[in-house]
Amino acid sequence: MKKARPLPLEDEAHLVEPPIVDFLHHHPARRAYVVTFVPEDSVSHAETEVVEIPDASGDGLRIKLQLDKLARLLNSRTRIERLTHSGGGNFEIRFEGGKTKSLSTSPSPDATFGVYSSLQDIAMTAQIAFIAQHRTPASVVA
Repeated sequence: MKKARPLPLEDEAHLVEPPIVDFLHHHPARRAYVVTFVPEDSVSHAETEVVEIPDASGDGLRIKLQLDKLARLLNSRTRIERLTHSGGGNFEIRFEGGKTKSLSTSPSPDATFGVYSSLQDIAMTAQIAFIAQHRTPASVVA
C-alpha cells in the first residue's frame, strides 16, 4: 500500500491518500487534459500514471469546473493552464498568459482547503478515467 503523503495545511501536517494530482496540463490542440497522478495501489502499483481526458467529455467538463473553482479561490479571472505538484503540500499553478501562483501563497486557510478539495476531486476523476480506459472488456458468454 502506498503511504499517505504529508501535505501541510497551515501549521498542522495533514495526510492525503492517493489518488493525488502530480501534473495537469490542458492541451488545446488535442482538446484534452493530460493528468499525471499518483494512483491508489488497488488501481496500479506504478509510482504515477497518466491519462488523457477529452475536454468535451463528462470527465473533462468536471475537471474544467474544478479548475474554474481553483482560479476563483486563488483570486484569478484567468483560466488555469497547468498544475504542477512542487513538493510537500505545494503546487505551482500556471494561468493563461504565463502568470504563476504557488499554493503556498494561498489567500486564506479556507481557500487552501478548497484548493485541496478540488485537487482531490480532479485526482479521483483522473483515476476513474484511467480505470475506464484500461479495463478489459468482459467476455460475452453465449
